[in-house]
Amino acid sequence: MSMIGISVVIMLSERRGSYALAGAVAATFALATAMLGPLVARAIDRRGQRAVGLPALLVSTLALAGLLVCTRSGHSDVLLFGCALLAGVLPSMGSLVRARWAGTCTDDRRVHTAHSFESVADEVIYVVGPVLAVTLATELFPEAGLFGALLLSVTGTLLFLGVGAVFGATEVVTIAFAEAHGDTSAAGYLLAVNALGGCLGGLAFGALDRKSAPNRQFLFGYP
Repeated sequence: MSMIGISVVIMLSERRGSYALAGAVAATFALATAMLGPLVARAIDRRGQRAVGLPALLVSTLALAGLLVCTRSGHSDVLLFGCALLAGVLPSMGSLVRARWAGTCTDDRRVHTAHSFESVADEVIYVVGPVLAVTLATELFPEAGLFGALLLSVTGTLLFLGVGAVFGATEVVTIAFAEAHGDTSAAGYLLAVNALGGCLGGLAFGALDRKSAPNRQFLFGYP
């Protein structure tokens, strides 16, 4: 999940030469995820993770693969937006994981510990993912980052079901900034540093005894 947005931006900016188009397509994917995510989640609640998650994964994977093919073959921009829109049905893996934690843990403290661990793991992924995506796209070919993200998405989701935002504006600006300074590959490291801050915050939050109200914690990030 941490690779898709940045991979789309790099791929389109390199192949089409436009950060405006790259940002718009990435934003379409983000908006589609926000709009379709609740519908997918409701269907999962009714029918189960496997019954809905696998078809949703298939649709999203085919849409992202279509985006890759359309970009490389120079098809109309309309098809790019259509593929990004359909890709928004990708299941929210974080929500599915949290649902399983809630069913596994027997008390509130264990649930809190589990969610804190998951938060840290997510941030680690967002440290590694951008670096991997940018490295693949700059060292191999522009579509390599998205292709790698697709492989990981399919493999990870299938393994999870057998047993998830896309940072739109931040990614576009970071990549453009790095390219303007002559080192596109540095964008991955900049995004990774940002995610590292979240990782450290998750560790601190999970370790401290929370005393303030939940709304205060949410607004100020203060335990």
